[in-house]
Amino acid sequence: MVRSCLAAAVLLLLLCPLSGNSQTHKYGIKSGSVTFETETVMGKIKMNEHYIVWFDDYGMKEAKETMENGAVTGSFFSDGVSLYTVKTAKRTAFKSGNASRGTEYRFDWGEVPAKDKQAGKAKQLPARTIAGKECQSYEVTSGSVVSTFAGWQGVTLFHELKRENMTVTTRAVKFDEKVAVPAAKFAVPAGFTVK
Repeated sequence: MVRSCLAAAVLLLLLCPLSGNSQTHKYGIKSGSVTFETETVMGKIKMNEHYIVWFDDYGMKEAKETMENGAVTGSFFSDGVSLYTVKTAKRTAFKSGNASRGTEYRFDWGEVPAKDKQAGKAKQLPARTIAGKECQSYEVTSGSVVSTFAGWQGVTLFHELKRENMTVTTRAVKFDEKVAVPAAKFAVPAGFTVK
């Protein structure tokens, strides 16, 4: 009886890493930083945003830092286990749930549902160069919304969403895969309140 329970426990431990949430490599490279610019156009209104995404451990840890006038105003990060939203001015962090998918969209044509590909709602596009990287690209249509993605090694470097009267374009303008990523990017800053 003890031997059967022990064998079942060992089998369970061996099979657990094969379950759906056991992702260990989100990206094909270990670490880096990507600087993005986003332009939102709604009719005659145009808005621009600038942010930096840092990642380490093949994307299992990620941080998206929002910037204003060259200063970090907040971040949304994954420490590999949990998600946090940090409001710099308020010196507060909010725990936002499980980090099974990180903070950023993983570029992967293989994850697009086969039914969308067969129905013509999703199609591959020609490769394009973004931030010095030769990227694969695809487009997905959902109702009146058309989303275009381009990425390299799983890292999304371009995303454009088009719908009636609105276009949101996010493009990587700098990709640094040789940068030393500070561990502090994936932790709540000292002295901040966690809610």
